[in-house]
Amino acid sequence: MEKRLKRVELGLVVVIVLIVINLGYNIYQGSNIEKGNSNNISNVVSLPDDLTEKSMGRILKKIKEDYSQEDWAGIYNVLGNYSKAIIKKEEVAKEFGSLIKATGKIDSYSYSHYEHLGFEEGANWFSVYYLCGFKNGSGIIKLSFRSVGNESEVVGFNIDIDELN
Repeated sequence: MEKRLKRVELGLVVVIVLIVINLGYNIYQGSNIEKGNSNNISNVVSLPDDLTEKSMGRILKKIKEDYSQEDWAGIYNVLGNYSKAIIKKEEVAKEFGSLIKATGKIDSYSYSHYEHLGFEEGANWFSVYYLCGFKNGSGIIKLSFRSVGNESEVVGFNIDIDELN
């Protein structure tokens, strides 16, 4: 019986030691996760200097005017050289021509936020979001930018409809 009690006591000691080791390991992993999160926060990429509220406002104002006047060549000219090498004027006219029938003119817009999409092809890529009111509803306009050094260009914009009247 004494041997049996010693085995049970030894078993309890082993279990307690394993629990303490597991607890210590979890605390250590938790501190690494916190460090990882704080590092991610410090790695936030700011918009380039040429993408100011004023400059992006001018771009969106131009899009609003051209879209509302159905000036698809004007919309196409907002795009930078990178996109113009890929997208044809006719495609822009076709896509936006059918979209304006549903949305109507752009009435208002307001800056929401931006995202850094990453660094690819020697450039930083950003998406800038604006809440948008249309004659027939509401949605979001997303401007996409490609930035190389201190120069940025519009590489695309999407209109996502949240609600139609």
